[in-house]
Amino acid sequence: MKQENLNIITIQDFKKIPTLSFLDEDVMVVNNSDIYHIPQPSYPVRLKNFVVAFCISGTARITINTISYDISANNVMLLPPECVLNINEMDEPKATFLVFSQSYGKEVTTLCPSIWSSLEMMMRSVNHKVTEKEGLMILSYIKRLSDYCNDASNKFRREIIKMQIGSFLHDLCNACVKADSPESYLSREMQIFQNFFQLASQHFKEEHSVAFYADKLCISPKYLSMAVKQAVDKTPSETIQGFLIQEAKVLLKNTNMTIKQISNELNFQNPSFFCRYFRKYVGVSPIEYRTKSV
Repeated sequence: MKQENLNIITIQDFKKIPTLSFLDEDVMVVNNSDIYHIPQPSYPVRLKNFVVAFCISGTARITINTISYDISANNVMLLPPECVLNINEMDEPKATFLVFSQSYGKEVTTLCPSIWSSLEMMMRSVNHKVTEKEGLMILSYIKRLSDYCNDASNKFRREIIKMQIGSFLHDLCNACVKADSPESYLSREMQIFQNFFQLASQHFKEEHSVAFYADKLCISPKYLSMAVKQAVDKTPSETIQGFLIQEAKVLLKNTNMTIKQISNELNFQNPSFFCRYFRKYVGVSPIEYRTKSV
């Protein structure tokens, strides 16, 4: 049964569960023994934080932003903020999770800027298979992060956890982004893309113009377009369009919102313009997509 609005999940929603490990409202660690203490929300849900999920055993079938994935042992996923998760099937899964806020993620990637391009590739592919040795590495990091979160007496724990997450993400990308993938590199263009991507993920519903984001970044639209194209081989407009189409698909599939309501939510001029825009990039009208997606 579709719902009017998507449920939203943040770290704050889990703070009352005593078995979980937290660093304020910025980091949450769920060990494999803790998963069954977490109340199951009403799916689908919109995640407001970064999530690293590692399946230890069992299976599950999930949907991320309308795309289905089969999860089994040694699958690891990196989910970006604002994605929509739906759990369709579960068969005795055991899993562990690292969850961190967008602001803390920015601190980590500012500390380790060269990792961003690989993280973007990981989030694009979502689901990755790792070896047993790499799986043990993931569990080792999760245990260490849990211990640091629980050690309130350590006056440096916030910085230590930040560096540990940075190291973890490097090791994770090393395992999941294969050798024949483009190398991560530190460049002015990649820094601009990282900042643009974060802004676009926050404002794409109300702001569709490249000029808005260029102004926020204190650069010209032409320079923003050049930097993004050089960093990830696509234009800022294509990035914004990707966010809009993804969100439209999510709302069509998971809510009872009308076409007019979705058009308004995404700040299109009118429903007719929204329908033409959607058909241009998806190949079918919003109504046809909704019917086929039920």
